Amino acid sequence: MGCPSSKDDSGRSEKYRAESGVNSRHTTTRARNPPIRNAEEDCIPLIRENWYFGKIDIDRCTKVLGDRYVPDGTFIVRESTSISGTLCISVKGRSPKGPGVFSVRVTESNDGFGYKQFRTSIDDKVFTSIRNVIRYYQDHGISLHGHSISLGEGLKNKHNYLGEDKEDRSLQIKSEDINVEPEPLGKGHFGIVYKGVWKKPNDHRISVAVKKLLKSDKDELEKFKTEANVMKMTYHDNVVTFIGIYFERNQQPVIVTELMPKGDLRNYLKTNKETPLGDLYYFAHQVASGMKFLESKNIIHRDLAARNVLLGEQHIVKIADFGLSRVLQEDEIYASSTAKLPVKWTAPEGLAPPRHFSTKSDVWSYGIFLSELITRGLEPYASVPIESITKDRLIHQGYRMQRDELGEECSQSLYAIMTQCWQSDPEQRPDFKTVAEDIRRLYKPYAPLHQL
Repeated sequence: MGCPSSKDDSGRSEKYRAESGVNSRHTTTRARNPPIRNAEEDCIPLIRENWYFGKIDIDRCTKVLGDRYVPDGTFIVRESTSISGTLCISVKGRSPKGPGVFSVRVTESNDGFGYKQFRTSIDDKVFTSIRNVIRYYQDHGISLHGHSISLGEGLKNKHNYLGEDKEDRSLQIKSEDINVEPEPLGKGHFGIVYKGVWKKPNDHRISVAVKKLLKSDKDELEKFKTEANVMKMTYHDNVVTFIGIYFERNQQPVIVTELMPKGDLRNYLKTNKETPLGDLYYFAHQVASGMKFLESKNIIHRDLAARNVLLGEQHIVKIADFGLSRVLQEDEIYASSTAKLPVKWTAPEGLAPPRHFSTKSDVWSYGIFLSELITRGLEPYASVPIESITKDRLIHQGYRMQRDELGEECSQSLYAIMTQCWQSDPEQRPDFKTVAEDIRRLYKPYAPLHQL
């Protein structure tokens, strides 16, 4: 049904006010009729919008919008990290004081009729949805500090989860086609992993790993969705294969991946202390190959460790657990001070403010992973308390694991690769293409034992 076209006392039609979602009268909501709303649009979650970036702080926002290739007027919508429950429209623009990123807070309340209404921090207008706030200021500009800033197109968020394109929809699995066993296989970041059986459309049944959300709060849900979004991009022989996603009755997402039957590499090494050196180099080369692929896709893992490498048949290993992963939109990303990070595997630039990460941070972690391999699963810096790393800044002061701590099988050549990975300056570390080539040379004498 179309909107009525009668005029109000401002000369604007009721249809205009309904479409723009703005009520310019002072809001005594019970004294007026509720505005006409787009119920279908209001049901679409913000996570579906390309311009929605979730909870990021102003520093990260400024870095994203401040890129020289981002034109003036480009905006994002984000959740404030300082004021709970508040959204911000942040836009790149220019004021008399010069260029910058400007933010308008948007608060949500009840309109008295049981519907949401939205107000901005710059005037007393009332809107029926955040989308209508955006449409209004795209038409009228944002007045800040006596200067009008244009609001143009939204910046596309590369983390945007399960968009409306056909490729995304094809990755959704029917929940009734998955049978999940009750006992969990283990826990990862933000999720519990179970064994399941997936009945494919051709009635063929295969064993799968099913990852369910550990907690149901909003922050954990966003991180879980980010993990699924990253995994959609990671089809490689040495990265765990993402099969699809389905939703439980409570609308919580569930990630389905291939099942690696022999579990994680750390436990395998700890229970197989006689694993031949050739096998260790084979594992190292496969992981380097997988990380080289992730690097080519601008994906940083941020939690590369033996516990997150899974073992299959014929000594095939694959990188798993993308709970901390991110797709790089610039050369590096920043983490909050409260981020749950694996301290002994994390590069020094990720341990102290401003806590920045790049693919070179993963290279550092790979060096730590090599120490786990050669010691058959021993914890890195075994005699060093975590507090010495975080509070005493031991790594920043130049402390590194020594070759004699890593056992007799740690050759000078292998240790040289580790120390290159552990350079204090990220730019001095090799990329994964170089690392993979160096490991390949170490592995070459053992190649007849495995398919290289």
